[in-house]
Amino acid sequence: MHRFFKLSRPSKMICFPIVVAVIVASGIAITGCAVGSVREAHVGGLGKYPEARSIAVQRDSIHSSALDSVAVESAKKVLELNKSGSARTSSDQHLTLWIKITGTEAAQKASAPVGEALSATRSFLGLAGSGSDGASSGRLEMEGRLKAPDGREVGYVRWEHEGSPEALAATGGKDIAYKVTSLVEDHKSDYAARRASDERFLLTPSAQTLAPGEIVISDDEVLLARLGVGLSKHLQLDFWTGGFPIPAAVGGTTGDGHAIISGGAAGVVVLGFFDLGLKLRLLDETPQIPGVAIAYDMLDVFGLGAGGVGAVLIGGGVGGGGIGVVAGSNAQFNLVTVTAGKHFGSVQVSGGTYLLDNHHFLTQSAGFQSGCAAAEVAPSGVDGGAIDCPSGSTSLPRLPLQILPYLSGEFVFGPHVSLISEALLKDDLASSLFTTGARCLLGWEHPHGPLALDRIRLRFDVAALWRYREAQGGAHPKGAAMLPLPWIGLGLYVF
Repeated sequence: MHRFFKLSRPSKMICFPIVVAVIVASGIAITGCAVGSVREAHVGGLGKYPEARSIAVQRDSIHSSALDSVAVESAKKVLELNKSGSARTSSDQHLTLWIKITGTEAAQKASAPVGEALSATRSFLGLAGSGSDGASSGRLEMEGRLKAPDGREVGYVRWEHEGSPEALAATGGKDIAYKVTSLVEDHKSDYAARRASDERFLLTPSAQTLAPGEIVISDDEVLLARLGVGLSKHLQLDFWTGGFPIPAAVGGTTGDGHAIISGGAAGVVVLGFFDLGLKLRLLDETPQIPGVAIAYDMLDVFGLGAGGVGAVLIGGGVGGGGIGVVAGSNAQFNLVTVTAGKHFGSVQVSGGTYLLDNHHFLTQSAGFQSGCAAAEVAPSGVDGGAIDCPSGSTSLPRLPLQILPYLSGEFVFGPHVSLISEALLKDDLASSLFTTGARCLLGWEHPHGPLALDRIRLRFDVAALWRYREAQGGAHPKGAAMLPLPWIGLGLYVF
């Protein structure tokens, strides 16, 4: 039995927290800092080496100095203390940390207390050796490269500090070992190396989540804004808001689970929304099984259409779950997403479904009319004239559960470029949606002083959303064709 609800006026304050959050996150992104002697540190996915859980330490050169030996011995003590390293034979499956001194600068004179304080401050800010007396106080640089049993490099740490190299060698080795041990623990179950934007394709999610503390700010199609935050290794929080413009002459279903909409016969329609969601990674990907994630989004949809032209949410008419939209109205939905994904070398494939439910718990407002649309919608597409959408309050039956399966794939060419394709599948080809596009990731390889530029990535997506239009007769016959809509997306990642 349908439950009916009475519609009332929406509140415009619901988007205010999102605006504030985006401004705060933007400030964090711009002023992201990298402080301390460990200047760079990263470890890739170690899930391909499930038996390699201990770490051996080696000097990275046959011509190493006494300082290398001091750093290596200091690192071994840390690993033994953390039960990450022990004596082993060459046949053991283990990771190997190769430590190498990459630069030394002997102290030319004893530093005064003020000079020592300035030297420590420069080292903390990542400005070691750049001060006026940096050369006189001495300097030491070293790096650690983590290699898998098959010889592939899976991690890197760079350390630098002002001071006497002889006094700093043991500290540097210890710091590198502590950092590598921590990162190995964090990434031991990751099957694939983490890339910025891996948590999402274009219109569909992947089975991955944002890393703990990772922040993403994105804007797709100018109107579709998102703020995402990694809360833990398996949980992320998302705020979405904005709108989605639909050239009504195209018609047909367009958008993802946050904007599953259809255009009408004339003009442009925008369907806006506010979304608060949580995504939980239930299963980590392994060599044998895919990763699995589930998400829940509280989705509040509001109409921005003008001139009597509406849009259709999900389908055409009441039987297909359709609602006509009039400007100044809203309705609340529950969006559940289930996704499974697997990596095969440079290819990531994913599949899942959106489940859209209309059991609302927020107040809804006038303007959503059952069966009202901008145009008659038939299985073959839009083939009728515009229909006026009357205004005023009305009772609306609860819409049936909507299901939208999807398939997604990404081919990664390297650290910067990948190709993406998606299919959002309905019961007929004309109602389905397909995407083809390219993604470019830009960023810096190294930090610059206290600015953590190496932990910032810029994402640029350019794609086409394709809908199949069947051949139509009548006074204005049309042949079958694939109709594209352009898609452009921008994103800023701080991790």
